Amino acid sequence: MKTNKRSWLCLGLTGVLCGSAGTVAAATIYSQDFSAVTLAPNVNGYIGGFFTPQVGFQTWNGPGEASIAAGGLTVAPTSGIRSAGIVLAPALFTGAGSYTLTFDVTAYSGDANDDNGLVRVWGVRGYDLSLSSGNAIIVDTLSAQATPQGTASVTALGTLSFITPGVGRQIGFNYNGTDAVALFFGANTGGFPFPTVTYDNISLTNVAIPESGGGVVLAAGAGAACLIRRRRR
Repeated sequence: MKTNKRSWLCLGLTGVLCGSAGTVAAATIYSQDFSAVTLAPNVNGYIGGFFTPQVGFQTWNGPGEASIAAGGLTVAPTSGIRSAGIVLAPALFTGAGSYTLTFDVTAYSGDANDDNGLVRVWGVRGYDLSLSSGNAIIVDTLSAQATPQGTASVTALGTLSFITPGVGRQIGFNYNGTDAVALFFGANTGGFPFPTVTYDNISLTNVAIPESGGGVVLAAGAGAACLIRRRRR
């Protein structure tokens, strides 16, 4: 079959336009393997406000029952909930959308009746970083929650409890594009024998978003137009 230059041009145009459709790749905005990080001994630190102690974004804080050693974060409560917490700044995020928190539980021991590992995610806003008011967020590692002060506010974004070790555990949540996000990794006990939970390989990733299908539709239209021109010759 004879194919002229116009036919080749049509085929090329169609191929290029079809190739424009696809998926925006997911991006990891935070990861931690605990190989080169320390845990600040802050049980209830503050983000913003005129309170002390202040804790910075992207810093790990926790009580004496939490520790970082041998490439892992270990929490071993002797009463209630104990956790290590970190607050991720809004600047780390790529915008509003769906995000996935992934982590490994490399070790777990505890009473199946009243112990469990516990991970919580909170969105936090309204804290005063000028330190001139009472608007603040308490990073409460004794309850694994973000607690607002003044006119600050929080939203529970996700939680997961478990009683076994496991690789690649996940919490998915929707992010509004403006909040800081507090993460707590801990354990809960109802009494002796007490649990011990070790976490590793934490990562926070935005979810891949399909691009618009307009490129496919446009390509199909371009191909049809080429065929019509050829038939009319």
